[in-house]
Amino acid sequence: MPRTGHTCSREVPLRSVLSAGRCSAALLAAMAVCLGEGRAAEPFPLTLRWQHETSPGSGRFHIRERAETWNPAETAIIVCDVWDYHHSLNAVRRLEEFAPRLDRVLQVARERGATIIHSPSDCMAAYADHPARKRAQNTPPAARMPHDVGAWCSAIPAEERAVYPIDQSDGGDDDDPAEHAVWAQKLIELGRDPGLPWQRQSDLITIDDERDFLSDRGDEVWNVLADRGIKNVILTGVHVNMCVLGRPFGLRQMARNGMHVVLMRDLTDAMYNPRQWPYVSHFAGNDLVIDHIERFVCPTITSDQFLGGEPFRFSTDTRPHVVMVIAEDPYHTRTTLPAFALGALGRDFRVTILHADERDPHRIPYFEAIDSADVLLLSVRRRVLPEADLERLRKYVAAGKPVIGIRTSSHAFALRDGTPPAGYAVWPEFDADVFGGNYRGSYPDALRSTIEASSPRIESELLRGVIDDLPFVQGGHMYQTGPLRPGAEILLQGRVAGHDPEPVAWTFTRRDGGRSFYVALGDRADFDQPAFVRLLTNAVYWGAGQPVPEKSVATISMGAAGPYWVTLPFASIANERAPQGDDSPGWSRCVIRLPAEWVTAGGLELRFADTIELKNVSGWFNGREMQAAGRGTLAIPEDAAIPDDHNLLVLRNAAPPLSAAPVLTTPDGTRRLSLDGRWQFRGGDDRTWANMPLPAKFGGSADIVHAPDEPLWTARPLTRPGEFTPGIEGPACDRDGNVYAVNYERQGTIGRVTPAGAGEIFIALPEGSVGNGIRFDAAGFFYVADYAKHNVLRVDPRTRKIDILAHNPAMNQPNDLAIADDGTLYASDPDWTNSTGQLWRIDTDGTTTLLAKDLGTTNGLDLSPDGKTLYVNESVQRNVWAFTITTDRTLTDKRLVRQFEDHGFDGMRTDVDGNLYITRYGKGTVVKMSPEGEILREIDVLGERPSNLCFGGPDGRTVYVTEVEHTRLVRFRVDRPGRSWKQQHAEEKP
Repeated sequence: MPRTGHTCSREVPLRSVLSAGRCSAALLAAMAVCLGEGRAAEPFPLTLRWQHETSPGSGRFHIRERAETWNPAETAIIVCDVWDYHHSLNAVRRLEEFAPRLDRVLQVARERGATIIHSPSDCMAAYADHPARKRAQNTPPAARMPHDVGAWCSAIPAEERAVYPIDQSDGGDDDDPAEHAVWAQKLIELGRDPGLPWQRQSDLITIDDERDFLSDRGDEVWNVLADRGIKNVILTGVHVNMCVLGRPFGLRQMARNGMHVVLMRDLTDAMYNPRQWPYVSHFAGNDLVIDHIERFVCPTITSDQFLGGEPFRFSTDTRPHVVMVIAEDPYHTRTTLPAFALGALGRDFRVTILHADERDPHRIPYFEAIDSADVLLLSVRRRVLPEADLERLRKYVAAGKPVIGIRTSSHAFALRDGTPPAGYAVWPEFDADVFGGNYRGSYPDALRSTIEASSPRIESELLRGVIDDLPFVQGGHMYQTGPLRPGAEILLQGRVAGHDPEPVAWTFTRRDGGRSFYVALGDRADFDQPAFVRLLTNAVYWGAGQPVPEKSVATISMGAAGPYWVTLPFASIANERAPQGDDSPGWSRCVIRLPAEWVTAGGLELRFADTIELKNVSGWFNGREMQAAGRGTLAIPEDAAIPDDHNLLVLRNAAPPLSAAPVLTTPDGTRRLSLDGRWQFRGGDDRTWANMPLPAKFGGSADIVHAPDEPLWTARPLTRPGEFTPGIEGPACDRDGNVYAVNYERQGTIGRVTPAGAGEIFIALPEGSVGNGIRFDAAGFFYVADYAKHNVLRVDPRTRKIDILAHNPAMNQPNDLAIADDGTLYASDPDWTNSTGQLWRIDTDGTTTLLAKDLGTTNGLDLSPDGKTLYVNESVQRNVWAFTITTDRTLTDKRLVRQFEDHGFDGMRTDVDGNLYITRYGKGTVVKMSPEGEILREIDVLGERPSNLCFGGPDGRTVYVTEVEHTRLVRFRVDRPGRSWKQQHAEEKP
């Protein structure tokens, strides 16, 4: 619903008071408060960073930033579990290093009016009489208490797209074992439990008795946020992969309950043990978790945005920064290089990976990352760059910093033909200037070269660990690269029968004094060669000025699962087991969150397909072995299940492998939870794998959590704030469940969002067009109300071709659309300036017919399930009208269904029973109303300005709402499908 708006401001008339000359003590005190409020009103200027998938399902991400200003009075900082002691000595050391800086951040935020909530979990007994604790307990209950806000949260729906990046199931302790033993003894001497030594928050963090709050309860924290009108939350503290993410007041709960939440990424730490998968350094493990958060949970900020200077960095984190730029297609380095970065560089380097934009291949988002690079690694092919980015690259090179190039980077910034578009630039001499090369094309693809040392006597630290694996046949065709410029030292060469050898790998000292390394390999098959992987690894160490390791540091070979828990769909576990042989046992595990009513229902069972013989299957639930309870059934021991919490299920299965995931059920079958989905699998026979050292909620990774469906009518965000503009509108679902809504990222676009929340710009509308309502027809085409140009557009999703179905300048807009079974469209047409409106019919040939005029501000509309009634609401007048549709498709018998006393209307849909779902703009709800005008239910949608809605999901019972306040999509489940969903799927009957 495009509409005009206004902003409000408050002005304190202090000058008139001062000029009166009569200032009592009370008045002076009031003035001081007002002045203090004036200072507090100075907003926080923040730069939010998040990561956005290059395209849905690609598994590759762009780093993005946006500037926001937050009102301190609407902002809270939650300090998570900054305990006085911890069972890990290294965790204590790191906490004590960043805690003083965190305290300064809290002081600055507090003085400017932000709310500070201290949440040292399990320590409330120490603060029973503390004013900050009393203040939290005495806060009035929130009018809206989110479902399950008091529980640990191990995953949110967006994380269904992810594979959790680290194994934390051992507890994440990265201490030296000898040091750890000494530390544990010290804790005992202090009278502390070495496993749970924390008793209060660290004294390095100040708790303001008069202003702060103390609570580790999700409901109490939510009460504080609601009572103080908090819209923005910052999480900081430890540990980011466990408590900061999962606590009832943590990132996941805040995100799924609609709060605008960010992580302060430099003032946090992970519990990760480098001896666990993916075998990277502790700090790299921390980076991987932050990447996961930025991709699937919420954006991040840094402490320097409050304090100035640079972001905090641990003194022991001395890793050089490697920036990889990947912008080529033929050799698939978009998949091989990230795996290489994790396996070969994850121990000693901090790596940032930049991918080219898939819609605009000459744009590389976040290219400014090279400003902080210690090493630049390029895998780029024939791209032109925006002039500013090319200048940034030239400055990097001119500064004498190291450059490493593979394969197509010899012709990275040179076009084959033509000139760059306006605003873009090329560097055709890049190969010669930076690598000392002389790329002249390539040999035919059929001619594969043999890679060998350039000389039998060559000695170079770059060839350490490489020589013994030579020669090998390269994966792709050989480049013509010579002769090289002076200053180049050839390390490897390639031979093709009948041709002179060509340089394949060399170093080059540039005119600016910087060092470069280039290798003409990089095909996907080359990454299967140990010599190539070791050479490229050595080059990065060499470029960074680090000692080249004596032995290979690569911990993950390309494409191999390795000896650790692998996350797989359950159906894939049988294939994973095949290489181990039929008699090898396999271990599978998942985490199950059980509501209390399931646990108290009289026992739980695990049921398998009838063909499964349980003599080959053993099972453990929270470490306790299950017993057979009939054919294909294992009984969960009494008292083994933990209510309202996370439970660990482990299966050991000998041959044959399980072919179908089991079902968790009550004995009477009234409650059933299919465990089909992702599990973790590991081959071998270590009986300790039947359990893990941590409770499942701490150790189980987010991607293997199974839980019953949430209750109906519970709204959760589908996309994060800021993905759409404030013009978000028009949702409609295709047959695959994707949601289409207008103004994704920028005005004039249509965004497509998957059911898991991954979004992209699907199409850009013609210049000057801006969409509003969207509807799909039975054939799969969708229609867009283009209010800016008085059009109704028709889009073919298969080709993304846009046509004008109808145009009529007599329309004010059009605004929202409804579609009949025969494809006839109906459009509302408000005139917001004059608070009037019209209704139009648009036939399938594009003919437009005015059906009604002299109405109020017509907005949402839809048809009854039988297609005989058209409903329309009037936003300003708050009326809902019904019209009878005659046989000649005109309107008659106008009748008032209901008038509302407050708040506006916007979008409207009907379900298969004829009930109307109406967005209450300004109230923040969707109302479900019977055709007779009876209010059946009202659903909070996590923002005050819902603009429109649609039905979708696998069964048509998911409602998607476009929410303007936070510029996002929200969803909730309902009891009956939508009319349009049923209409759209009518042709799919079996």
